[in-house]
Amino acid sequence: MLSRVEPYGTLILTSSEMDQFIAEVEFEVEFSRVEDPVVKELLKAVFRLARECHEREAMQLRLRAVS
Repeated sequence: MLSRVEPYGTLILTSSEMDQFIAEVEFEVEFSRVEDPVVKELLKAVFRLARECHEREAMQLRLRAVS
């Protein structure tokens, strides 16, 4: 799933893809090693949105690269 992320594009994930997305991000990112409080809060927000998306079939999570 994370391999589909493009540095200059948008990745749209459906609620059915959230289990895999959450598992991959949790595997790649160990919160205890993240020192920057801004990054840590951003990651927490992404996880909150991913969990909410998982619970609501009509929702999508859109990840867009910002330069």
